Amino acid sequence: MLRAGAMAAISACIAGCATTPVTTTVATTNSSAATAAASTNAHARTADGAPPTKPAAPLVIGAIEPATRGVMAQDLVRAPGTVAVYEVVDGARRRGSSKELLRERIEWREQPDGSAVLTRVEERDGRVVERMEFVHKPEGALDLARVDSITDRSRSEFATPLPFAADVASGAELAGESAMTVRTLPKLAKRAEGSARRALRIAGECTLSLRGEELRATVVEIEFDVSLDVAKARVRSRLFVVAGRGVVAEERSESRDVLAVFRSTSDETTVLVSVEEGPAAAPARPTP
Repeated sequence: MLRAGAMAAISACIAGCATTPVTTTVATTNSSAATAAASTNAHARTADGAPPTKPAAPLVIGAIEPATRGVMAQDLVRAPGTVAVYEVVDGARRRGSSKELLRERIEWREQPDGSAVLTRVEERDGRVVERMEFVHKPEGALDLARVDSITDRSRSEFATPLPFAADVASGAELAGESAMTVRTLPKLAKRAEGSARRALRIAGECTLSLRGEELRATVVEIEFDVSLDVAKARVRSRLFVVAGRGVVAEERSESRDVLAVFRSTSDETTVLVSVEEGPAAAPARPTP
């Protein structure tokens, strides 16, 4: 899924400045749980006495090859009315053997002045945790204007909206930088300020297996760097984009540095579970 990435990291950083120190956490597999599950499966039998069929791995990525195609804006951010569900299959947010599902919905709102706002809302356990607001450009591209991190009660505003999604050809780069301000929610008091830079490029193509289904995907690399007066964050993502289906998987690594004293890192892998299109999703991109 295409999240703001550094925004959650920065919100956690700033919150950490005022509360407890941030500890270093590197996402790892729960080996004891995995071992127990493996032991149970080794002795399990189906009703007819045969060993059970092992479920396909959530994500298997093949070798990265040179890119022969680019990506389209609607493959990076889905159409209005769409609801996509992703599962965290590896990382710190994965809760043991239980599923961690993230629900992403795309909203389109007409403004009183005739303009329109495209918003991507992320929900976890039925609660909104992040809201990304985009500026819609005539050619269909989207620039990121602000991010609300509900969990951390924080809003990140970009003085110049950052290029976020567009039609990007193989070998091209979509990049931009901006001054930014972080404010508290809901009072919008200034919490921190600094700058942000985001770059997106086509890294290649690969064949991947998504729960046993073989797909051909374009590999998109994203760099998101934020430098504030109290904290820094660095996010590196690899998106696996399938034409007509959008982002089907993401591998993401984040590092955070608070006041050059407290540091933390985390890794996470998410895969697409399902996509539903609502009535508002009929046009690929509404025309302002």
